[in-house]
Amino acid sequence: MHCWICGDNADSGEHRVKASDIRRFFGKVSPETPVFLHSDTHRNVRIHSARSNKLKTSKVICCRCNDTRTAEYDNAWDALRNELIDSWNTVKKTRRFKLQSAFPGAVGRQSVNFHLFFVKLFGCRIADENMPIDLSEFSRSIMEDRPHPNVYLSFNMRNVASKSGLYLGPSEVHAKEYAGVCEAATWYYSIGEIDVQVSWFREKPVRNIPYAWHPDRGGKIVKFRQR
Repeated sequence: MHCWICGDNADSGEHRVKASDIRRFFGKVSPETPVFLHSDTHRNVRIHSARSNKLKTSKVICCRCNDTRTAEYDNAWDALRNELIDSWNTVKKTRRFKLQSAFPGAVGRQSVNFHLFFVKLFGCRIADENMPIDLSEFSRSIMEDRPHPNVYLSFNMRNVASKSGLYLGPSEVHAKEYAGVCEAATWYYSIGEIDVQVSWFREKPVRNIPYAWHPDRGGKIVKFRQR
C-alpha cells in the first residue's frame, strides 16, 4: 500500500488516540495500570502501553510523513490540549478560549498546525476504513503545509454526570450521502469533557456553520457549545 500523503511505501500506522493524550488523561499506562479499549466491535480490550499497536490504524502512511513531515502538527495539538485542560474551569464558565494562551506570538502558524493535525488523523481514518472520500485535497494540504479548505473544527463541552462518564478517543464517522455520493462526514475526538468535532464537506458550504472554526477565517478565539 502507498502512503496516502506522499505516495511512498506505507510502512507506518497512525495512532487513533494520541499517546501523549493518553498519558495526560490517564497518567502512566502499564500492565499493572492498563486502560481499556471500547469500540463497536471490541469491548474491554486491555491496553498496556500508550503506544500500543492496538490503538493504531493499519499501515496507511510512511514513517517520514508520520514523523518528520507532521511533527509540528502533533506538537501544536499537544500545546492546545494542555492549555485547554489547565484552564478548563475558566473555559467552562466563559465558553471561550483565546488561542494566544496556547500559542503566544504564533497564533496564525500554530492554528494551521493543529488544524492539520486533525486533517492528518482524518486522512488516516479515511484510508484505513476505506471511506468513499477523495484524499487528494487532504494530501495536498499536508504536502503544501496549508489548511484543508473544507475541513472545519467545532469545540464542544461534553455533558457528563460523573468521572466514570469521561473517556478519551475518536467516535465513529457519520456520513451523509446523496445519490450514492458522500457529501459530508463528521466525527468527534474527545478527551474528558472536551470534544473537538471534525467536519468535512465535499463542496465548501455556502453558509456559515454555527460554532465552526477554520484557520483561514483568522479567528483567535474559539467558542464552545454544550454537547
